[in-house]
Amino acid sequence: MFTKSKEAFDQGDYRWSSELLSRLVFAAPAYQPARLLLADSLEQLGYQSESGAWRNAYLSGAKELRTGGPRPGLFDPAGNAFRHLPVASILDLLSVRLDPEKALKAPMKFDLDVVGEDNPQSIEIRNGVLIHENAPADKGNTRVVTVDRNAFIDAVQGRHVHGSVSGDDARFLERFGSLFEAPRTGFPLAAPGAR
Repeated sequence: MFTKSKEAFDQGDYRWSSELLSRLVFAAPAYQPARLLLADSLEQLGYQSESGAWRNAYLSGAKELRTGGPRPGLFDPAGNAFRHLPVASILDLLSVRLDPEKALKAPMKFDLDVVGEDNPQSIEIRNGVLIHENAPADKGNTRVVTVDRNAFIDAVQGRHVHGSVSGDDARFLERFGSLFEAPRTGFPLAAPGAR
């Protein structure tokens, strides 16, 4: 298979070469000549790509094959972009990080009013899903949690809530924050690896 892959590479058929070499690398991950030729083939596909997304994928795969895969870890959502997103966008992100097993055991419904934000959010966790929308003007019997942005970010990152939050609201927000899990990073793109 390596010979056919090399022939395809030498003829400029980088897609076919990459397809064959990818199968060879997954069958024999330690076979270094196949890894290096696949890296060269992916690199050529990257150079020919008009789409930035495809170019990045090909070149990232080539780099991984030459230097090794990324190290597994946890995604850190505490970056500057996360802290400055509107609350509704943060809740959108959190909705895909919700641990359904934990959420099934802890249904909750409340209105979240983040100090300085224009749109308070009505949040409900039920059936293992987080649903949110702009809070209605009429609160009815719904619990309202008023919190500053830093305390809210601390809560959703699983940290102890500090600031001007009452003890009861702080415990409630910490329980809310405990329902989310950080996504894992470090998955390989072009070669088999540990997850």
